[in-house]
Amino acid sequence: MIALIIAMAATLLSVAAAQATPKAGGILRVAITGDPPGLDSAVTTSAITAEINNHITEMLYAFDGDGIVRPMLAAALPDISADGLTYTIRLRAGVMFHDGSLLDSGDVKASLERWHRLSYGKTVLKNLVAIDTPDELTVVIRLSAPVGILTSALGFDNYASGIYTAEQLAGAGDDPIAVPIGTGPYRLKEWIRGQSVVLERFPEYSARSEEPSGDAGRKNAWLDEIHFISVPDAATRQGGLESGEYDVNYRAAGEDYEFIESSSKMWPWMPPVGYNYTLLLNFNSPLIQNLKLRQAIQATLDMDAIALGAFGNEALYDLNPGVLPPGFGGMYTDAGKELYDQRNPELGRKLLEESGYDGTPIRWITTRDFSYQYAGTLIAVDQLEAIGLKSEIIVRDWATTVETRSKPDAWEIFVGNQISGPEPEMIAIINPGWVNAYDGSPEFADLMAELRVTADPVKRAELWAQAQEAYYEDVGSVRVSDTFLLVAYSSRVHVQARYIAFQAWNTWIE
Repeated sequence: MIALIIAMAATLLSVAAAQATPKAGGILRVAITGDPPGLDSAVTTSAITAEINNHITEMLYAFDGDGIVRPMLAAALPDISADGLTYTIRLRAGVMFHDGSLLDSGDVKASLERWHRLSYGKTVLKNLVAIDTPDELTVVIRLSAPVGILTSALGFDNYASGIYTAEQLAGAGDDPIAVPIGTGPYRLKEWIRGQSVVLERFPEYSARSEEPSGDAGRKNAWLDEIHFISVPDAATRQGGLESGEYDVNYRAAGEDYEFIESSSKMWPWMPPVGYNYTLLLNFNSPLIQNLKLRQAIQATLDMDAIALGAFGNEALYDLNPGVLPPGFGGMYTDAGKELYDQRNPELGRKLLEESGYDGTPIRWITTRDFSYQYAGTLIAVDQLEAIGLKSEIIVRDWATTVETRSKPDAWEIFVGNQISGPEPEMIAIINPGWVNAYDGSPEFADLMAELRVTADPVKRAELWAQAQEAYYEDVGSVRVSDTFLLVAYSSRVHVQARYIAFQAWNTWIE
C-alpha cells in the first residue's frame, strides 16, 4: 500500500508540475484547520507552526527529495574531525535576514545555543562542550562524545533549529518568538489571531543555485503572498475549495478522497512519509506511570477500527508496528510486533484488574479542529470503557489543546499525529525532554543512550530493533498506524518540488 501511495503522490505531483510554466504573482489562499499555537517552531511540534515557519526561517541544512541532507544556510556539509567530536561549518556569505541584516556566525551560535536550551537540541547536543565562532562565517561545534545524527538534526523541521538574528534572540530570551525574523523566501506580513497568517515575498531572498529538490536547492518565491486562513470546519474548507474561495484545503477529510481524485477542478496530495498516529501517554500522571494500566490499554485496542474511523479511507493509513515509518527506509523494524494491535479486550480487562485501577477517570484532551483527533479519541475511549476504564474527554480548540498538553498535570492521553523522522533520535515522543515526559525503562534508556553515540548503520539498526521491542514492552506510547494526511489543491495550483511537509515556495498559481 505504501509503495502505491508514494507512486501515486509522485505521479500526481509530476502531472501537476508539468501542466504549466511557472509564473510569478498571485495570492495563494490556504484554508488551515485553526489558528497556529505559535510561529516559533523551536518550542512546539505543532505541524502547522512548522509548515508556516518553514517559509520564514531556514536551517543550516535541508533534506532533498530523496531524503538526503544538503546544505542550506551552510555553504557545504560540515567538516567533521576524525574522532567525531568537532564539526566545522562554513556559512554562505551575503545571506540577508528580513530586517536587512546579514547572516553571520554570531546569529548561528545564538540560535543553536537557544535550540540547545529549549528544544530538541537538549537531546542532540547533550554532549555539547562549546560553540565557537573563529570568524564571521565559520561556526565550530565541539562535543565530548560523538553524535551520529547531528548534521541531519540541523536540517530536520521537527523542533527545528531555525536560524534567527542574535539581536532578536537577545530580546526574546527563552520566551516564544511571536514575530520571527528569518532568511526564508517569505516574511511575516501580519498575523491576526484566530483569523489568518499572511506571508509576503521577501524580495532580497538569497536563493541557492542548485535545482529545487524536496526542501533543498533553490527556493522560488513565485507567489506574491500566502494567506493561511483559519477554517476549523472540514466541510467548510472543502466547500471553499470547490467554490474557489480557497486554493488549498490543508487538511481534507478522508471521505472526500475519491471525489477529489476524480474531479477536474482539484487534485489530492499525500505526504510520501506518514505521521505516527498514536495515543500519546503523559508520564507525569501517576495513572500513566502504572505499567499494568498501560499494558491494558495496549492489549485492548483495535487499531484498524480507530484508524478507519478517524481517517475514513483505507488509502490514508497503514497498519504496521514500526515506530519509524517504513517509508524512511533502513531503520524500519517490526520488532515487538506481537504487542501491536492485539485486539484482546479479555487480556486488557485482566491487566487492568492487576493494575489496581481505582476508577479515576483518564483525562483525554482533544479538539474538533482536527476531525481525526476527535474521532480517534471517541473510538478509543469507547473500546476502553468496555474493559472498565473510565474517561473524561476535554474538548478545546487546537491552540488551547496544545497549551493544555504542555501542562504536566492537566491530562493523561492525547490522540494525534506525531511527526516521525528517519532516525529514532529525531522522534520527540521517544526521547527525553518532550511534553509526554517519557524517559523510558532502564533497558530502553540504555539502548537509546548507546544508539546516540553510534554511527555505524548496521549496528544502529540492531540497537534500534532491540530498543523498539523494549519500547513496546514498556508501552512508551500506544501506536495506532502510519497516516497520510490529505491535502487538496485547486487545479490552478502547481507545485514544482517538496519533501514531506506542506510548502508554498516552488509553487505557482494560474
